[in-house]
Amino acid sequence: MAECPIDGSKIGFIGGWVFKDGEICAGCGKKVGFQKGESVSETAAHSYTVNEVR
Repeated sequence: MAECPIDGSKIGFIGGWVFKDGEICAGCGKKVGFQKGESVSETAAHSYTVNEVR
């Protein structure tokens, strides 16, 4: 399992958000406004880096 670079929690197989340079956990994604199942959120996530979200 991968580890979230923002809060250190474990990222499950399908539970994280994929960015240009890595991925973060679902909880951190939710804190910045991403919602699972929304195509707009999925598309937007791929245009950011982890540092930009941090």
